[in-house]
Amino acid sequence: MPDPEWTVLVEAGRARILETPVESGRQGEPPRLVEELADAHAAPVPGQARTAEELERFARQVVARLKQAYADARFEYLRIAAEPRLLGALRKEIDKHLDLHRAVLEWRELNVVPVEAGGAAGAP
Repeated sequence: MPDPEWTVLVEAGRARILETPVESGRQGEPPRLVEELADAHAAPVPGQARTAEELERFARQVVARLKQAYADARFEYLRIAAEPRLLGALRKEIDKHLDLHRAVLEWRELNVVPVEAGGAAGAP
């Protein structure tokens, strides 16, 4: 039985890990939430960007969790989508771990529209 694929969505101090089953009888089934990580230091003041150090710290936290899950054979492949400010920090951290780096199938930039820029929660 093939191992599942994980998709990691990282934005605004939060990472959501989704699992997509790849078993032949379960294709088309929606991904399920495996875990949600929150940056303990992610309480930014509205209008104030997080520092590079804060982004790097959160990237290390996310990658440490992924590295442990990969070592435990929880997934075979990764797809990563992150807001632009975090994408570089995540790549840098994952590149330090050759085994985990090889598991990444795809990198995507996650474009998030802030509420103050016209994106409203629950808006169509």
